[in-house]
Amino acid sequence: MHRKSVQDDKGYFANLLRQAGYKATAGRIGLLKLLKNSGKPLSIQELAKKLSEVKIDQATIYRVLTVLEEIGVVRQVNLLHGHADYEFVREDDHHHLICTKCRRVEDVAGCDDGVTRQVLRRSTNFAAITQHSFEFFGICKSCARK
Repeated sequence: MHRKSVQDDKGYFANLLRQAGYKATAGRIGLLKLLKNSGKPLSIQELAKKLSEVKIDQATIYRVLTVLEEIGVVRQVNLLHGHADYEFVREDDHHHLICTKCRRVEDVAGCDDGVTRQVLRRSTNFAAITQHSFEFFGICKSCARK
């Protein structure tokens, strides 16, 4: 399988931002690359620490994340630990398993589309579901053995 290079990602992100009417700044592109390659949702503090070489502060990260959420390439995830986390929106639908002891996060692939249709059938006030979030909380095997 062919893996896109970092340079390919940079061009893709630049085009994505420009098509949405935003400037393709180094901070925005760096944030997108970091989220895409992180493999897990990240907090504002984690993003700021990892983006220190791009010289982007937390206030700017908040503003950029708002833009990226509007574009639909980043989503906020609530892992119930007192702050929001953010992740790159991938093509494959996935959810998260979160250990309530060690905070380990594991992706769970797929979601039954029948569930969203069932939710809509039961609702009298909604016509469409545009996005969803589904997280599972429990104790990982490692913490259970302790």
